[in-house]
Amino acid sequence: MLGDGALAIKSFKKQLFLMYAKTFGLFKQVCWQSTSAQETAEIKKRISNAAQIVEVSNLPNTANEIKLIEKKKEN
Repeated sequence: MLGDGALAIKSFKKQLFLMYAKTFGLFKQVCWQSTSAQETAEIKKRISNAAQIVEVSNLPNTANEIKLIEKKKEN
């Protein structure tokens, strides 16, 4: 939620919070999680290039693991 669109809504409050948090080092020991390279870039842009970021995919690819089971009617 550090993208330009998200920060445009109520931007003064959000910018003030980010400035306060960075000034007082509230993000120093935070490990950020992102779901894409774009989100990683947004974190680096808003927080710090040195921020610890773990990039994980949003949803696992389980399409091949799903097996359909047919229901059997019992009389």
